Amino acid sequence: MNIKKGALLGVVAALALILLLVLGTDLARDRARIRDLETQLQSSRSAWEATAEKKEALQAELKEAREALKEANLTLEEKTAQAEKLRTQIAELEKELSGK
Repeated sequence: MNIKKGALLGVVAALALILLLVLGTDLARDRARIRDLETQLQSSRSAWEATAEKKEALQAELKEAREALKEANLTLEEKTAQAEKLRTQIAELEKELSGK
């Protein structure tokens, strides 16, 4: 019976060793996957930060463009009013000249 216990303990020890090797291999593989995921995460963060910076720059550029457009519209309105005033003055002068 001692031989059977010894053989059984040997089999249990061998199975425990195999299980330990399998778990060690799985652990190493999982750590490698975690490192890969951390690298991907850092890459994604860098891309996101670059995109955020570009977005801010584009928003500032858009704001400037809108302000420039607003100023251009005001200038256009002023010039249109001046042109209309000049047309009226020309019409009045033409009336005066034709009336003489």
